[in-house]
Amino acid sequence: MKDIGVVIVTFNSSNHINDCLNSLLIDNSNNISSVIVVDNHSEDNTKEIVIKNFPQINFIENSKNLGYAKAVNIGMKRLKERYCLIANPDTIFKSNSLDNLKNIIQSDQTIGITGGQQIYGDGIWQRSYGNYPGLKDALLNLTFITSFTNLYKRFKFKYFGNNKAKYVSYIDGGAILVRNEAFKDVNGFKEDYFFYAEEADFAYRLKKNKWKIVFEPKAHIFHVRGGSSTKVNNKTKYFHELLVRSKILFIKLNSPRTSKNLFVLLEYLHNIKMYFIYKLIFYLSQK
Repeated sequence: MKDIGVVIVTFNSSNHINDCLNSLLIDNSNNISSVIVVDNHSEDNTKEIVIKNFPQINFIENSKNLGYAKAVNIGMKRLKERYCLIANPDTIFKSNSLDNLKNIIQSDQTIGITGGQQIYGDGIWQRSYGNYPGLKDALLNLTFITSFTNLYKRFKFKYFGNNKAKYVSYIDGGAILVRNEAFKDVNGFKEDYFFYAEEADFAYRLKKNKWKIVFEPKAHIFHVRGGSSTKVNNKTKYFHELLVRSKILFIKLNSPRTSKNLFVLLEYLHNIKMYFIYKLIFYLSQK
């Protein structure tokens, strides 16, 4: 049954949007009822590609870059389907991936969001869900615990796979299947966020309203990561500052008792740590 509507937010996404839409409209066509592409004022030929190759798609062109959260809300207002797939343009959905996601969300009427296992193009495991921003998460990052945990998950996925669904804090925003009723229940994404952390905030508010968040590893989704953001500004510092600001905003809106100054310090130390690690790796690779 075709009861999934799709919203994809683009920004200079010409390198990826064709493959993304083909994976949905060809490989997963049995589930897709409608697709809306909301473009945040791309300066490349994203619009021309979509209109030429996919004339059946509803293309919305914003007059400026309104940010990811606001663009999603614009698209979601047009969808009437029971379930809504919110996806980045640099994702490719394997055959039956939406079948797996839909089976999960249909299994329990209190599930508000589900998402699959995101992987890189070479089949390597990719982070697909996470903890809410805060002191605990910052400490786990700083003390290498997050890095070692992710390394273990990558090893486990490569050699043993993972087919067990589980409840999580939030699903990575690269691709989430949302119950339309749940989206409306919390008034969609908070438009205070321009980029980053909006999916964590969305899931946090859903959980407060008794909705469940489920990770379904049987649904595999290729995700380039940074397919659009790398075209916004090629400076790593810019994106780190944007990420930290978004995390601080999450704390301000949802956990005001958390010390923002301590959080910023931990994030700053983590950033310095990673900088020197990458420098060391680069140095060793040149020898």
